[in-house]
Order: sequence, then C-alpha cells, then structure tokens
Amino acid sequence: MSKSFLCYGIGEAQHRYNFFLLNPNKTKDEVIPAESVTDPCLAEGLTRQVSLKQLRAPCALTDNSEPLLSLTSTINQSKLKRIFKNYRKQNEKEGALNEKSSKRDEKVEGSESERYVTVRGSSNAAKCEKEMSHLFNRSLCESTFTFGDCMDAQSVHLGNGTLYAFSGLFHHLMEALGMGPGGSLDLFKGVVSAVCSMDATKLSLIYSDLEPEITEDLCFDGMFVYSLLTAGLGINNDTFSNVVFSDEIGKMEVVWPQGFMINKTSNLPSEAHLPPFSLPILVLLLCFFSAFIISGVLFLHHSLKIKRHSTSYQRCDLHHS
Repeated sequence: MSKSFLCYGIGEAQHRYNFFLLNPNKTKDEVIPAESVTDPCLAEGLTRQVSLKQLRAPCALTDNSEPLLSLTSTINQSKLKRIFKNYRKQNEKEGALNEKSSKRDEKVEGSESERYVTVRGSSNAAKCEKEMSHLFNRSLCESTFTFGDCMDAQSVHLGNGTLYAFSGLFHHLMEALGMGPGGSLDLFKGVVSAVCSMDATKLSLIYSDLEPEITEDLCFDGMFVYSLLTAGLGINNDTFSNVVFSDEIGKMEVVWPQGFMINKTSNLPSEAHLPPFSLPILVLLLCFFSAFIISGVLFLHHSLKIKRHSTSYQRCDLHHS
C-alpha cells in the first residue's frame, strides 16, 4: 500500500511548525498569540513575520471551516526555484527575474489587511529540535489537525532496500551543509546543531555562497530533514548509510514535479477573469460567422442543383453496328 504525506513538504511543515510555535499549549483551540514570539530555529538577529491567515492553510486547519487553498505554501517563488535547481547564489539575470517574481508575490499576498506576529530568532538548537518533534508526534497531530496524514516511524515501513532522497530540498541541502557520501547520521546532526547555534552574522559569513533566503532557513530546513529521517522514517545510525541523497538514479535525473505544480496551481484564481470583447471585434466576429453560414448555405444549394441536373442526363451510345 502506498501513502503520500503531502503535509510534510517543506512549505506545509512550516505552516504546522508556525501553528505550534504560536500556540504554546499545543491544542486545537483558537490561537491568540503574543505580539512577539521567539523561534529557536531562526538565527538570533533575524526576524520574520507570520500571518495568522497561515493557520487556515489546509494542513494547519484545526476546525471544519473552509481552508484557504491559496496558502498551500509559505515558500516564496525565489526560494522554490533554488530548491528545484540549487542553493548557490544566482547570476544577475536570474536575480532580476526572481526579484520581479518576488515583488509580484508580495503584491498578491498583501492585497488585503492581515494580522501579523513578529517572530524573533534565538539560535537554540536544543529547543529547535524539541519544537520540530511536535510535527512527528502522531497522537498530537491526529488530535489537532483536520486534514492531512500524520507521520511517525511506526506509520512508515521502509523495508531493507536503498532509500533515494531525490527531492531538491534533500540533496541541495546536504551539499550546502558539506555532507558528502559516507557521512554519518551523527555527523549530520552535529552540522545541523552547529548551524542552529549560529547568530545571523556568523551564519551569513560562513555560508556566504548561499542565497540569503536559503541561509535564513538553513537551520529550519536542516532540523526538519533530520527529524523527518529519524522521527518520521525511523532512520538510525545503522540504516543511514542506505539513504542516497541525489537527483540521479542510475545516471538518470529524477524530479518530483507534483509539489511544484501544486504550488503553482494553488496560486491561480478560482475563477478565470477573461477580458470582454470590444465592440469592433464583436462586430467583426459576427460578420465573419454570418459570411461563413451564408457561404455554407450557398454551397449546399449549389451542390443540390448539380445533383438534380445530373439525374436528368441520359447516357448516349456512340457506337453503332
């Protein structure tokens, strides 16, 4: 039996993480957060704004109200492109295109008044791991959220084969953290814990070759992947060597387009807004279709006339004996 845990993509994971972060009681009651909240998975010196509308995203909904499908991902388009391509800094042409895309997204997202909560980073690796563990607490998940599967190591059976982690988030993240082939799970956790203990200045200095939006989320992404592997999939030090982080299998590139397409289509309007025809174009189209119908009637009349005359002809035998 196959199963898809769509609420454990990086975007939806951020929604659920934000829900638990703004709800210290970890219940499905209405969230009434403070004006400022501390995020242990965000570097000290950084702040971010969390909209309360995110709590109405499908995977963070806790009641029977209608979810906001337009909030299926909090990842901006620039970061999404980096996940699917690479984490390294882009050239000037790509930067201009992504900046234009980000401004367009900001315009759409800011089209209506929203309430935001300021989240301040504290660079606390231990607390970050504890907060992330709530995402893989199956009983807490099932008693809190309305939609989406809940994952823990008991709900996923991997078998004994090789596990290919081919999502761009996995292998680009491992490359950015310097985790090459042969690394251990303990080493990976050590690298992630070190990243989550750095303040904003040190983080940007050490990972200066990465995009700023990637650097800011490096702790969250790293701790989420570590928790997903261990608490979600049951990977340990012995089985970590069976996990291959690559975008190729058998020298053939593999991708997972479903998440990208879900993100793109969810931003489409629910109803298409087509521009109306102008009067000259409408008159021109009516004339064209009228001429087409008249020509069709004339052609039919001409065909019937030829058929009627053809039946009156009599075949003459020109050969006489």
